[in-house]
Amino acid sequence: MGRIEREDHDSEVGVCPSCGSFESMVDDLMEEVICSDCGLVLENPYFLDDGPSLRWGESPQNTPSKGLGSRIKGSDRTSRRLMKTHDISTRKRKDFMAMVDDLVDGSGEGERTKDAVKRLLAEANRDLKLSSKRNKLRGTKGMSTADSSDYRRKLLVSSALHVINDDGTENRAPQIALQWGVEFNDLAGAVRMLRRWRELELRKQDGYMPEDPLQRRTRELNYWLTRLRDFLTTVEGVSFEQANSVLGVARQSLRENGEPVQYGDKWMMGGKFNAVSKRAAMESMIEAMASLGMSSKQAKMLGQMVPVPGMSVFIERCGKRVFSDVDGSGSKPRKGEVD
Repeated sequence: MGRIEREDHDSEVGVCPSCGSFESMVDDLMEEVICSDCGLVLENPYFLDDGPSLRWGESPQNTPSKGLGSRIKGSDRTSRRLMKTHDISTRKRKDFMAMVDDLVDGSGEGERTKDAVKRLLAEANRDLKLSSKRNKLRGTKGMSTADSSDYRRKLLVSSALHVINDDGTENRAPQIALQWGVEFNDLAGAVRMLRRWRELELRKQDGYMPEDPLQRRTRELNYWLTRLRDFLTTVEGVSFEQANSVLGVARQSLRENGEPVQYGDKWMMGGKFNAVSKRAAMESMIEAMASLGMSSKQAKMLGQMVPVPGMSVFIERCGKRVFSDVDGSGSKPRKGEVD
């Protein structure tokens, strides 16, 4: 053991903070000054250098906070390690749904649309725990954890935009999904999930009455026909008058196939009976474009703007039979085409 010498009462160490004694001793081996009565270490050279130390926060102990109240000072290796751990523990991170809201705000949509998307996702998250879902997605293959999380947020926003779009709140859902690189199969699955959840929520409400299938079919067909007409006006080489002509021909074709295009029409077994409203409307628009002498290239552009499963195959099949050209070079207008 090291030699221990007793200090006198005039020692610079002063009174012991533990027992109040003025008596202290020096341990040469440990290089410490200790209290003679209680043994408390009063001085240590390792305490005097710039080592780890704590500084307590000024806020009350019960103040709500996501971080720790203390701060660590020091420049040695141990201090740096402790400070790094402290920073990780106290770092404030936005939660998943808050970052989803930021993505909605940056979507470029109107305030009414953004509020509807935020409200839909917030309500669905309470029941479906959207922020915790880790199901496999095609679009996340080969992505890092951060990129995968970003893709999931884009998928949720895109699917919510599609759902409210189908309800009549017009937005750029197809274009945004395409711009963000959201895989169609992932999008279709997310849209189905939100629709099923919302349908179950509606059934819980008092006085809920499911929509009449005939009225629903009429509403959906008219909605998609109008939407497709609006998208068609943005296709290169297509005027608003031409798009309106396509719409008129498509509506007439659907009625001839027993579809309820106008309120009061009957829904009969026809060629589009088993197709969902979106697909029935798209097929009729593509066939109408072909009958008016428009090109398959223009039809493909419309199909890219409003993705429908299997529509590229349908367009190719139509191209071999009725389109004026497959490469979009143009030909003589067919009967009924607007000049």
